[in-house]
Amino acid sequence: MSDQSYSLSEALKQFSDPDAWERFLEAEAVCIERRWVHEHLGWPNDRLAYDPEDDGGEYRDITDQRQRALDAIEGPFKAALRSGQLVAMGYRQPIKADAERVVIEPPMWLFLMPFYTVSAASSTSLRYEGVTVCEVAGTGAAPLREEGDDDLMRRIEAVMEKAASLQGKLKRHRSIASVMIKNEPKKKFEGFSESSIRKILGGTYGAAKRRGFGSLDTWTLSKKNLVSS
Repeated sequence: MSDQSYSLSEALKQFSDPDAWERFLEAEAVCIERRWVHEHLGWPNDRLAYDPEDDGGEYRDITDQRQRALDAIEGPFKAALRSGQLVAMGYRQPIKADAERVVIEPPMWLFLMPFYTVSAASSTSLRYEGVTVCEVAGTGAAPLREEGDDDLMRRIEAVMEKAASLQGKLKRHRSIASVMIKNEPKKKFEGFSESSIRKILGGTYGAAKRRGFGSLDTWTLSKKNLVSS
């Protein structure tokens, strides 16, 4: 791993496409100036006293624009964490007096949400504080960019969820994939053919591997570990 580590907010800037980062800053600057967002990379303030009819719809338009710009840099950033191109470490809650930072396993980023202002990450049952991020040596520092990442992630996760629901009844990936497309239009599930589904479930589908997905068994185990943590 690289000797240089960053907080979550620093890492997001460091490894984002510069143009995409600038578009985000432009939208955010307006939100902060108008107090629609209190701080850099903070949550929009929906409780401000203003009349939405008097602002010409600007609040919704500009905060939505900021969110789209954030999604454009956060999607590739999370994908790099899931694939292992970037490695995160943090103190797992509850934190003990002699606690040390531990590596946050890449599959965990399927469920963890980053909180940039405090450099923390959490799911419904798990939280890491003091999160730092570094790059794996030899992977290069090219800006992270992946077209259609959010939609593809959603579709792959849908395949995993559906397959997990069938896993107790059907043991073989071939059988699971066949059942999944049986009653689907065009014999595809979420746009994936039977052969592609088998590769996804077996952990050999390229686009899924680049986003940190392993096999169905790995995905199911990671989810169980999060729930039981």
